[in-house]
Amino acid sequence: MPAVDLRMLHYQEIKRLLNAMEGTLLQEKAQKAGVREIAKPLKKDLLAEIPVNTGTLRSSIGYKVMTKKFKSFVGVPVDDFSMEIGATRKVLDRHMEEPKKRLQVYLLRFLNNGVSPHTIHRRRRSGSWGGLFVGNSNLGRRVNHPGFTGRKISEKIYDKHQPQFEDYFVHGAARHLERFGVRAVI
Repeated sequence: MPAVDLRMLHYQEIKRLLNAMEGTLLQEKAQKAGVREIAKPLKKDLLAEIPVNTGTLRSSIGYKVMTKKFKSFVGVPVDDFSMEIGATRKVLDRHMEEPKKRLQVYLLRFLNNGVSPHTIHRRRRSGSWGGLFVGNSNLGRRVNHPGFTGRKISEKIYDKHQPQFEDYFVHGAARHLERFGVRAVI
């Protein structure tokens, strides 16, 4: 007799229940609950891995439902329920000239992919990082940024949790179905 994977049985049971409810609101909500359950441990580990210098990147970490417009832009089927996990919230950026809420996606991208060596040129304006003005002469100059290698945080966390995605999905979907009286074997 071949070995039976208990996880697979749970997944097949939930899949059978969800297929039996085809087109109902309960099916859609149970699938959303399953995907949300996948996102929770990913968010938790991402928060643990991000360094805290100012806290803006860390406080922007979360997950949100992808809109149809964004799904079509990224190439995800529009009918599927998908979530975006990462720097999804706008956070007040106090280090800007005029503090306002901004997305911090670029910081997470820098942390994941790294930055190649480049030159940061001074700005011509006297307001922001234009350098120090003494009379009419500008004492500011360009800076050579050495760059840094990416830490690949998102990839490591995704690879770590990928084997448990089915378990997370089954747990979330089954818990949601039980709230409405549909029992699933877990």
